[in-house]
Amino acid sequence: MGPYELLRVIGEGGFGVVFEAEQVQPIARRVALKIVKLGMDTRQVVARFEQERQALALMDHPHIARALDAGSTETGRPHFLMDLVQGQPISEFCDAQRLSNEPSAAPLSRGGGLSRISAARRALQRHPSVLASG
Repeated sequence: MGPYELLRVIGEGGFGVVFEAEQVQPIARRVALKIVKLGMDTRQVVARFEQERQALALMDHPHIARALDAGSTETGRPHFLMDLVQGQPISEFCDAQRLSNEPSAAPLSRGGGLSRISAARRALQRHPSVLASG
């Protein structure tokens, strides 16, 4: 797909798929590429996807992947490029640690979890139309 070689699926949500990819030009590097699923490219989904990538682009925190680039495929499906973060998905980590998803969950304060959430919240406050479920 353009300058990216898709290697494997590393995540999937309601309207998007995240791939580990190799960017081959103009810079050779491993990245994460999120793209709208086939058939999900309605106006409403595309608008929400674009809001998500804009919110990510506004975040600036060492524990949140950076948005590196954005564009569309040859068929018009939007995508964005992010840092590839190796490790256990946060959902698996929280399940294994039996962490609550309640805002008052004290264990999140260890390891900077709350500062990551705060950084995300600040970005979302600047871009309030982004839904947390995305």
